[in-house]
Amino acid sequence: MRVFTQVEKGSGKVVKTVYVPDSFTLRPKQGKCYIEGDYCGDTYYFVEGVEKLRPPMDVSVEGTRVEGIPNGASTTLNGETLPEGTEMFDAASENDSFEIEVSIKLWPYQDCNFTITPHTENTKIEGIKHGLV
Repeated sequence: MRVFTQVEKGSGKVVKTVYVPDSFTLRPKQGKCYIEGDYCGDTYYFVEGVEKLRPPMDVSVEGTRVEGIPNGASTTLNGETLPEGTEMFDAASENDSFEIEVSIKLWPYQDCNFTITPHTENTKIEGIKHGLV
């Protein structure tokens, strides 16, 4: 059994992992190619057939204030999308929920997902990943 990763040619995004018998020949689909090996799309992308680590976002969180969102990123709070071009926000002023689920996405950066709990004496931030301080 051999393992391949299907990749979009233009963006380098990992599409899926494919397991095939040793005797099987894969035929690339339009706009896609196969790279031998198993690569996770959350961590890797490809440039001219070479794997690269998806870089972390340089986002910072202080209390309920989130800054450093890259230009062009899609940012959602509890599933509601903020206006395009938002580079910072204060979660407490944007939403009155007890917990605020934040998701920031921009290719090829690693997705940035975390939870902010405002309106408490000690604001709790959970799930900080990918370059958040």
